[in-house]
Amino acid sequence: MERTIQLPEDLLAQMDGDERARVEGLGWHDLLRYGREKGLESGYTEAGIPDVVREWRREQHSR
Repeated sequence: MERTIQLPEDLLAQMDGDERARVEGLGWHDLLRYGREKGLESGYTEAGIPDVVREWRREQHSR
């Protein structure tokens, strides 16, 4: 049995066409690996994530 996940449309909308196509074709483990790679590329650390989430929520609230 293959398991799937569904990503929010607003998240997918932020991706360019090639990136979106790649993510849509990934399996669960591939998607986790992709997320780890993007996280490393971003320069954020695990300790900084709560601040990133707070800032994102503040931006969403002000929309």
